[in-house]
Amino acid sequence: MKKRNFIALGIGNVIGSLASSKLLALPANALTAPKIKFAYDLREFGWSNFTLIVENKFIDVGPFSYATNALDDLIMTGILAVPLTPTLRASFDRESVERHMILNVLWKPLATLRLLSFSDIKANLPDECGRVEFEARINLDDYARAIQNVAHEIWNKYGEQGYFDILGGYRGFPKREMATLDAALSAK
Repeated sequence: MKKRNFIALGIGNVIGSLASSKLLALPANALTAPKIKFAYDLREFGWSNFTLIVENKFIDVGPFSYATNALDDLIMTGILAVPLTPTLRASFDRESVERHMILNVLWKPLATLRLLSFSDIKANLPDECGRVEFEARINLDDYARAIQNVAHEIWNKYGEQGYFDILGGYRGFPKREMATLDAALSAK
């Protein structure tokens, strides 16, 4: 019995020593992340695209046809970011190229956001086969709020009918998804 207590105390001391040593020390900015923003552009005849902006880095994603419904997929990742789901994914198809946006939680609420591209839209390849086009560390709360902001900008500018007139398609503006994201963020 005393031997077990000694072993447990010994392991606790080792862990405590490691935690206070430089081996586990985090850099001063390790718990912060740069600001994130989305600029979404609805084009004529059913096409859209967005620009992902993290601090001073950006990448244009798209164009997407109405069949992809990229805004819905983007909002869904925002909804899943609120409860800090460990891994988030969205796939954005454009003519001849597929892109995967993957968010992996590092230390809540920090995550790594990666945008991978695949040359064959129909191959359905695993992430390991993709080419990294963009990578940044982000705060998932900021990510979800950036998506909320861009969804409201689109709604305020176009409304339901304007969105449908530009994109066409069969689903229209993702009102239910936007309301779910709003509710999730208001509860935080």
